[in-house]
Amino acid sequence: MNNPLLTDDLLPKFDHIRTEHMEPAIDQILSENRMKIPQLAQQDDPTWDTLVQPMQAMENKLANAWSVICHLNGVANNDELRQVYKNCLEKLTEYSTEIR
Repeated sequence: MNNPLLTDDLLPKFDHIRTEHMEPAIDQILSENRMKIPQLAQQDDPTWDTLVQPMQAMENKLANAWSVICHLNGVANNDELRQVYKNCLEKLTEYSTEIR
């Protein structure tokens, strides 16, 4: 499945985004981040370019996907979207707790 929430497009293509894209996108981003964080933390002599910039890029990717989901939850709210939003929010809360 080609997931429009996982592209590097500057602006979201709302006409291509479906509810079934949302949770898999968040799951994939969180999984990728969970794999990368320990690698970044293992560096002997971290620098801005080797630690902060990659962490910022990871957080930006997550924020970009999540902001679209939040926006759609606000403007196109329905039972299915509310459930997906709730599921993703729980996963993001757990992830945030892990990395703090």
